[in-house]
Amino acid sequence: MYILENISGTSNIKIKKSNYISIITDKTELSRKILEGFYNYFSEKRLSSEEKVLITDYFTGEKEQISSKYPIYIENSEIDFEVELGSKSILHQRILGYFKQKFPIEPVFLTLNTLMDNFFLEDVSEKFKSEFTIYSNYKIDFEFSSFGPSDLIKKINIKYKLDEDEQNLNQISNFEKIKLKLSMYEIGDIIKNREKIYIFYYPERLLTISEIKKLKLFLKDLTIKSSTVILATNSKYLLGDNLEEINIIKDQKLLNFQKIDILRQKYLENYPKLEEWDYIEKRLVYLLKNNIFENFEDLRITNKLKNDIDEIFFKSYEDIFIAVFYLKQIGISYNLDITYDDRCVFSNYIKKNF
Repeated sequence: MYILENISGTSNIKIKKSNYISIITDKTELSRKILEGFYNYFSEKRLSSEEKVLITDYFTGEKEQISSKYPIYIENSEIDFEVELGSKSILHQRILGYFKQKFPIEPVFLTLNTLMDNFFLEDVSEKFKSEFTIYSNYKIDFEFSSFGPSDLIKKINIKYKLDEDEQNLNQISNFEKIKLKLSMYEIGDIIKNREKIYIFYYPERLLTISEIKKLKLFLKDLTIKSSTVILATNSKYLLGDNLEEINIIKDQKLLNFQKIDILRQKYLENYPKLEEWDYIEKRLVYLLKNNIFENFEDLRITNKLKNDIDEIFFKSYEDIFIAVFYLKQIGISYNLDITYDDRCVFSNYIKKNF
């Protein structure tokens, strides 16, 4: 488990350590601070002591190693900008760096600028500056802005093709743009043999549901390649696939920090019938994604059909037990409006204990 110390405006925050880290918070601004904390720490960004974040291991107290890791921060609002050749885009910087590394462009530009400044402009100035103003009291002079490597990149156009069919940027899905942007970050030798940490700020924004599902599969595939994915999300499709991958943060505290071994023991000791933990955990994760995660405050749980959008409907007493038992463990308040059935062991447990 990580501890992020000195997150701006917050106390220290715990985050469970995993190859796929999904974060749900009650405030999007807190999500941004957490993700920026990860990025700034692993990129060794120079910050003041008041802004500098420290990340340690919860169990050993040791600082997390930085040198072998390379963080990449993705925010969808910038996605179009980054897959073009704007002067501040990642692709522009990568190509410019490559030019400087591979070609002796500085002497070429020095010669060109000298020719323009000393010869061409001098002739132009002498020939035209008086003729241009023969009917005016104004005088003019010509000035020359020197050529640089960025001027060379301005002459480059990007053409995107799919199966040999050329497409403009507006025809490319935002999901594909995310993959293009990641590829652009990974150009060059600097990140070879380094563990990559992909950090996403609500990546579901601007994506369709089908694209979000594809993104989840893509991100999971990245974790197989010894990389780490950290994301803040409000999409059930991007939540982790097990409890270790899900972080529920409310009032600046990680609610579900309890170790899985302890949680498993509590479930098995209290489960009204004999059951395997794998089944219970899979069912719990499903319920968190599909019934609970969008609202973690004063949940209203029922098994009565009322057409009330503010209530969470469960058809099964077993599902109610699994969900509410977890809410009790992590300290989230709830209200029950249940019709009980004395023939069901789960109903009897709920009636007696919840």
